[in-house]
Amino acid sequence: MQQTMCRLVAAVSATALFAAMPAQAEPTRTEMIVGLRHNINAVLFTPQGPGPFPGIMLLPTADGMNVADENYCRKLAEAGYVCLAHDFIRTYVIGGYDGREPLLNNRAEIYPDLIHVEQQIKTLPKVRPGGIGTIGFSAGGFFALGLASRHATMAAVSYYPALGKVSHTPREVRLEHSFSRESAPVLIFHGTVDHIPVQAVQNIDQAMTEAGAPHELKIYPYAGHIFERDFSQPGNQAAAADAWIRTLEFFKRHMQ
Repeated sequence: MQQTMCRLVAAVSATALFAAMPAQAEPTRTEMIVGLRHNINAVLFTPQGPGPFPGIMLLPTADGMNVADENYCRKLAEAGYVCLAHDFIRTYVIGGYDGREPLLNNRAEIYPDLIHVEQQIKTLPKVRPGGIGTIGFSAGGFFALGLASRHATMAAVSYYPALGKVSHTPREVRLEHSFSRESAPVLIFHGTVDHIPVQAVQNIDQAMTEAGAPHELKIYPYAGHIFERDFSQPGNQAAAADAWIRTLEFFKRHMQ
C-alpha cells in the first residue's frame, strides 16, 4: 500500500511539474506511407531541435489508429523521441475481426512488415543511429511482444496486450514459447478489471521468467482495458499516470 501511494504521489508530482514547466515547441507532424508494399498509413511526430533522437514505433489497438494513438505519439515526441504511429491494423484487416479470430492469422506477413517499418524509421532525419523501440496497445501490444521475443526491436512497451487468443494457437507458434535470454527488454501493463484475463499476462510473465527473458510486469488494481485513453473505470486515470512515468523510465534505461 505504501509503495502504491508513493507511486501515486510521484505521478501527481510529475503532472504538477510538467504543468509548471514552460510550454515546449510543438513537434512536427508528418503524414507518411510505409511498409513493404507502401500501403500502410502512418503519422510521424518529430521533436523540435537538431537531434538526433531515439526512434519509437507505435502500434495501435485492433480498432485501428486514431487520435489517442496520435496524442500518445505526440507526447513521446515532446519527451524527446521521434515517434511513428502506423495503421498496420487496418492494412491487415485485424480491425474486422469480431474477437473470435486468432490474432496470429496474418503473422507471417505482419512481422516482416513491422520490421521493415522499423528500418524505415532508422533512415528518417533526426533519428539517432541504432535500434528502434516499440510501444503497442492491445493488439498492437501483442505484436510488440512478438517483436521483442525475436529481438527485432530494441525495447518494447506493451499496454494490456491482447493475449486472450494465444492459448488457441498451435503450441509451436504460441507467443509464450518464443522468448529467450536474447529477447529484447519488455515492459507490460495490465489492469485487474480488463476483459483480457489477468491470468493471461501472468502466464506469459511466468514463461518469460523461465526463459530468462528480460521483462517487467505491472498490474493495476481497478484498471480496465484501454486505461490510458478511457477513464470510465475507477483505476484508469491513476494507472495511466503511473504507466506514463514507467514508460519514460523504461525507454530511458534501454534506449538512451
